[in-house]
Amino acid sequence: MLIDAGQAAELLLAQERVRILAHQNPDGDTLGCSFALWNVLHNLGRKALVECPSGFPERFSFLYEGYIPDEFDGGFLAALDVASPHMLREEHRNAPVDLCIDHHSSNAGYASQLCLEPDAAAACQLLLEVIRRMNAEITPRIATCLYTGLATDTGCFRFSNTSAATLRCAAELLELGAAQADVNERLFETTTRELLQLEQQVMAGLRYFGKGRIALITITQQMLRETGVSEPEMDGISNLPKRIQGVEIGVTLREKPEGGLRVSLRTRRTVDAAQICGAFGGGGHLRAAGCTLREEEVQRLIALCESALPAGEERP
Repeated sequence: MLIDAGQAAELLLAQERVRILAHQNPDGDTLGCSFALWNVLHNLGRKALVECPSGFPERFSFLYEGYIPDEFDGGFLAALDVASPHMLREEHRNAPVDLCIDHHSSNAGYASQLCLEPDAAAACQLLLEVIRRMNAEITPRIATCLYTGLATDTGCFRFSNTSAATLRCAAELLELGAAQADVNERLFETTTRELLQLEQQVMAGLRYFGKGRIALITITQQMLRETGVSEPEMDGISNLPKRIQGVEIGVTLREKPEGGLRVSLRTRRTVDAAQICGAFGGGGHLRAAGCTLREEEVQRLIALCESALPAGEERP
């Protein structure tokens, strides 16, 4: 059932124990939401913990500094920035999730109560309104968590999903003490030598399709073993192909340890990334989406990308 921010706030305030669910391979939005809500509930005297199938990446350690999960059985299940139950821990994939707060238009509607705002640039943007409705204090730590979600899902406010409302939320969070300079430096101006080595290997195998308007890169398991880069550290690599002048669709293929490929699609202008990924059971946003496919389905993916390209001249 669809509910608004006020109803989501009432639901959360009525709980004494809350399990906050983040999605696998977590980004700044799902983690920013999770630890913002954990801090809110903790400050209100509720018991809460955050669960994530992939653990918490080191690059986001400033979000969970000082985090001590409460110990309890059961509890209210609240999924944040999770479009599909397949992105949750295995024990929650078929269990009834009580509440989902999300901004993905492709949300599967798996939760009993869904607070959804597809026009929001990040789930943190929607969660800010929920927290306001809870009449909870937004401390500098909470503001920093929420700002992180806004910044990461908008590419530091460079992506087309950045709206005037997004910038107003960011301004409010800065006024509330969000450490935006520290967050921006850590997430957008700092990288590791290992990640640079991986990027070099990946770009060496760059391929073009669609008369130069589609760029494809592949991340193999061997590359990850050689560089020592973990899955969560790769956030951002998917944007590399689209940065090339003349490229309108950037495709990133990641080999999965168990077989198959994880696809990240980034698009410009009129190409709907979610629609293309939806053909393979995936989804996401208009300009950024993902799916999983088999090796033999790559050509079909390329064909769909080519058919989605707007009319225009070929690129070198």
